[in-house]
Amino acid sequence: MTLGIIAVYRMGVAIPTPGVAFENVELCANTASSNSAFQILNMFSGGALLQLSVFALGIMPYITASIMVRCCAC
Repeated sequence: MTLGIIAVYRMGVAIPTPGVAFENVELCANTASSNSAFQILNMFSGGALLQLSVFALGIMPYITASIMVRCCAC
């Protein structure tokens, strides 16, 4: 089970978020210092933040979508 979860996570990290200009993200990451919070979070996420992968978004898009669906359904 654990190996399966790790495999799914690694595949999700490889999928980039659609509509994001990677050049702009790379420029922003290069301007940040090496000890910045962004670099540390990127290191702990296995590079998911720098690639702006689908799993780097976290749970916030799901929460936002569920709130919007509930409000529109009323």
